[in-house]
Amino acid sequence: MPFYLLSLILFLLAPAKTVTRELGRPDTHHVSAVVTLRNESGNLKVTITNNSPSALSLRATSLPWTHPGAMLLIIAEPSTQTQLEQDVVISDTAMSLIIVPGRGNLTGAVNLNARFPCLRDMTKKVDLVLFWAFRLEFADGSSEVKSGTILLRRPRSGDS
Repeated sequence: MPFYLLSLILFLLAPAKTVTRELGRPDTHHVSAVVTLRNESGNLKVTITNNSPSALSLRATSLPWTHPGAMLLIIAEPSTQTQLEQDVVISDTAMSLIIVPGRGNLTGAVNLNARFPCLRDMTKKVDLVLFWAFRLEFADGSSEVKSGTILLRRPRSGDS
């Protein structure tokens, strides 16, 4: 499916402000991920939920907020099919395990403005689409990919 057609579908289906979708097949560990945008701060709020009654061990390096390489982010302008440039930061993260209790969750933030220096200016001018993805790695060696899109709508007259 061409990028512009996908973008058009997203724009037509989007509510007035932000759309978050999680794509993919059902997981085997009963883990869900919700990614939302905090409009004023430019941060993505990422919540990972363990939907099973048993505790779950995740590798800390796979959590999107632990280091920049843990989450793939692409922001594109649908009308021109161009991607925003992003700053790449290389960092090390401790190889530790994080325990998520049964029915518990973890929440963290990813700063979009730090990764995309021109984002603040661009969102004032045009609508953008954010594609996100990350791979949760479990202590047993298995992994699951979580992915989705968020429509970044520019302010319009009459928006509060």
